[in-house]
Amino acid sequence: MSFKLRYADFWPKFGADQFLFTRVLGNILNQRIEIIQNPSERVDLEICSVFTFQSTSEKVLLKAKSLKSRKHGTEWLARNSFGYRPHYISQARKRIWFTAENLRPPIGIFDGTISFDINDERQNNLYFPFYLTILDWFDQFPDNPLKVSPRRLALPREPQSRPRKACSFATKLSPSRKKLISVISNSMEVDEFGKSVDRIVESKFDLSTQYGFQICNENSLFPGYVTEKLIESWAAQNIPIWTGLHSQKVFNIDSYLDFTMSDSTTILETISNLDLSQMEYMQSQPLLLQEPSLEPLNLFLLKTLA
Repeated sequence: MSFKLRYADFWPKFGADQFLFTRVLGNILNQRIEIIQNPSERVDLEICSVFTFQSTSEKVLLKAKSLKSRKHGTEWLARNSFGYRPHYISQARKRIWFTAENLRPPIGIFDGTISFDINDERQNNLYFPFYLTILDWFDQFPDNPLKVSPRRLALPREPQSRPRKACSFATKLSPSRKKLISVISNSMEVDEFGKSVDRIVESKFDLSTQYGFQICNENSLFPGYVTEKLIESWAAQNIPIWTGLHSQKVFNIDSYLDFTMSDSTTILETISNLDLSQMEYMQSQPLLLQEPSLEPLNLFLLKTLA
């Protein structure tokens, strides 16, 4: 007998079979997980993400309708600003809402939520930041440098000799990233890549290993909102230059430069004063203060499915 699981409203090229939740459910339930694509078929669990628009034209059309109708206005606000479909009919015994974006969990709509907000047993919300979903929890990808094991993130390592220059990868240039690049450029060379500067690269990771620093600030600030950016930079063994708020305090501040609350003078002075021995020390540091665990996720899923 199999457990029927459906993923809805996830990002393009999402791989359901390889996603962490699929493997975890199979382990804790001791059942074969059957991925269901048909939205009309009855499933045991449906996990919904926040990419509720399938195309730009659909988004534009609903925006136009929202200007004329309160009903469509409510739907636009829910889908665009809060990441859920208010009139969605689901054929699922249980439903979980999951976000990889900086959105607050909806209340009273799903059986449970997984988000960047703090744990809340009453609302059945689990704090599980996105970077945890990309780790190699089960040693499935030993040859993939971007799939870092949780244990490795909590261990020291040998520093690497890297040039004193920084790289930046961005689809869109946020004001905070523009500020960092502008200030850091006064102290060392900064090479920009990505759609924002029309310089698409084949392998972001391979290119980043040629730099001593990587600008990897979060796109927005919220306590506990941490994506994959720190992990990617640390895995490339350069020094992350980061802005963000991690209320859980799980990251080792000696392994990266945190300029979240810094002015331009502080940023420039800090980078200018870094010598080779300090850079090697930071490169040798573990990113996490302790090895993370899947136990909170296991307990959350069992509680939600009960």
